[in-house]
Amino acid sequence: MNKLQWIRNKLTRGKVYAMRTLVYASIFNSIMVLFLSLSTLNTTYKINIPITKWFIPMLFIGGLLLIVIGWVEDKLGVFKEEASFNASKNQYFIEIKKELDEIRSELKRIN
Repeated sequence: MNKLQWIRNKLTRGKVYAMRTLVYASIFNSIMVLFLSLSTLNTTYKINIPITKWFIPMLFIGGLLLIVIGWVEDKLGVFKEEASFNASKNQYFIEIKKELDEIRSELKRIN
């Protein structure tokens, strides 16, 4: 493996790890937004919500809501369509598909 490939490999791995970390950062960000929203309701609008009492149940309900939305998205086939679209843009997938098409045409010619 030459130096350019090694650098590309390390940068790609770094990008994958950063994207995984962003998922956790977005969950943490959602928790902070929930806490700030409850605090704002309590201080600005004088709605007496005991934050310590409602924070965990609302966080749990929000997590369940995200899971349900993800499940519905999966059942509607959005994830499958997105994966298919991403694969169609993948250069390796394009090369494999081209070779498979050539093999199919060769098999049709033989038969």
